[in-house]
Amino acid sequence: GGAVEVGETLEESVAREVQEETNMRVMRQQFIGYQEVFEPTLVVTQTRHACIVEPLGVFEGDPDGDVTEIKLIEPSEYKKYFDWGAVGERLMQRAVLVVC
Repeated sequence: GGAVEVGETLEESVAREVQEETNMRVMRQQFIGYQEVFEPTLVVTQTRHACIVEPLGVFEGDPDGDVTEIKLIEPSEYKKYFDWGAVGERLMQRAVLVVC
């Protein structure tokens, strides 16, 4: 979630949001795609990024309370936790190429 703040680059926004929501530092990131979501009164563009991260400390929760637990998993096991269909499969393939 989140949004780019005034004066912030997309990359800075990703790093800030990851830190706010997971208490992890983005060491490396790569843009891997985007999706346009058509809502009744506007179009929202959601970007997708693959990131290499490291913990900054103990995770206690994100400011909005949306993230309640952090679990680091092997990319090959992601469907045990979420399944975004064919689009998600392609995003995960791209993400794995970036981080390997």
